[in-house]
Amino acid sequence: MKRIESFKIELNVSNVLLRCKTVDGPILCALFFIGIVLISLTFAGCEHQKPLSPADETPQIDTTLELADFKSAQDCAQCHPNHFSEWSGSMHAYAALDPVFLQMQKMGQQETGNELDQFCVQCHSPIASKLELTPPNYENSAVPKLVLEGISCMGCHAVSEVKSAKNADISYNPAGVIYGPLSDPAANGFHESAYHPNFDNSDLCSACHNVINARDVVIENTFGEFETSPAAAQGQQCMDCHMPVYRGQAATGGPERDVHRHYFVGVDLALIDFPDRDRQFNMVKELLRSAASIAVEVPQSTRAGDYFPITVRVTNQTAGHNLPSGATADRQMWLAVTLTDKGTGEIIYQSGHLDANGDLMDRHSEIRPNGDKDLILWSQQMVGTSGEDVFFSWQAYEERTVTIAPLQTVAPVYDQFLPASLVGPLQIDVKLRFRMFPPFILRKVDLPDLAQQLRIIDMDEWSQEIPVN
Repeated sequence: MKRIESFKIELNVSNVLLRCKTVDGPILCALFFIGIVLISLTFAGCEHQKPLSPADETPQIDTTLELADFKSAQDCAQCHPNHFSEWSGSMHAYAALDPVFLQMQKMGQQETGNELDQFCVQCHSPIASKLELTPPNYENSAVPKLVLEGISCMGCHAVSEVKSAKNADISYNPAGVIYGPLSDPAANGFHESAYHPNFDNSDLCSACHNVINARDVVIENTFGEFETSPAAAQGQQCMDCHMPVYRGQAATGGPERDVHRHYFVGVDLALIDFPDRDRQFNMVKELLRSAASIAVEVPQSTRAGDYFPITVRVTNQTAGHNLPSGATADRQMWLAVTLTDKGTGEIIYQSGHLDANGDLMDRHSEIRPNGDKDLILWSQQMVGTSGEDVFFSWQAYEERTVTIAPLQTVAPVYDQFLPASLVGPLQIDVKLRFRMFPPFILRKVDLPDLAQQLRIIDMDEWSQEIPVN
């Protein structure tokens, strides 16, 4: 805790001394000097303050930052093994090691003449950015290990202030205080512990889950979506879904209490060898399958040579943000629809399927550009100065986002002509699918081999067989 070193009182002493010469002067002087002594004693007693309680103000900020002020996550593991184990396989731990991030960072510095500077790093390794350990063309092999820990324990738990909800606009207080949501943290000999209100709400998340580029183009808007969401209106927080509560120990030997998971499950997955990849995949899959649903409406029978309408109602079941969310320009959520003549085995219609490169057949397909006229895709398009497609945050002058708002339903309709040769019965298969990156983005950052690591997750699916009269 930062101590109060001095207390300055400004009084017009000359006026008081003049009053000493009046009839009531001796009494006034006595009261004045007794008051000065009492004030001095009061503030002298503040040198050793108690840990912050929920009623206390935001702590003072030490603006002098040094590498020695910040501990490695490995140090935290000694007393917080569960939190460390969960964090170690998370995307927070992966953030500064992610080859896609590193390659985008390199490309961005080259294209902007290093003007991109800390724009990407400030969220992927916030302590390193604040300490100026990551100049524009840094290499992971040449920086302190703390840089490579990405969003480490102290990356969040040493934050003393969130100045605004964007672009890692935070301050650190490295005076040995570790902040958290506990109003009664257990005493320990390693660090001072203090409650901070940022850990009781979503403000801390806001700093890196809203990203705006230098041209005021919104690149990521998850917290912005949350602020106007039904979840926020009901008093829910980001942590309720992404850091669920369980009964356990915050530290070894500490009391059993409600503590938060530190897996930070979202939709991203490691594309390189990384701890707990299978566990993370299963948790991401579970999260995505709970996030949306589809309901399909079709005629109960049909005839060869007729039109066959298919209405797919897609509902965002999350109350907290849009679907998809986050780095939406990279995300792909889409419908895959297939009609099959079961009498012949022939596929008579399909949309939302992939080309030989693994790409959707929209304008970005190198094999069949715009080959899927009926494609229903939710994502973000970034555009340049002339309205052309651009693919990276530093290039964007404008963005066009197509997503589904919280708890909302959209209902695209497919109206397909059935061939006269249809034998039947007619099999309809519909899937709502998701992936974190399209392969063409990986090719653009010269990492084509990583496309083999991409996983498509089916968020929901529906099938039905229709008789042909």
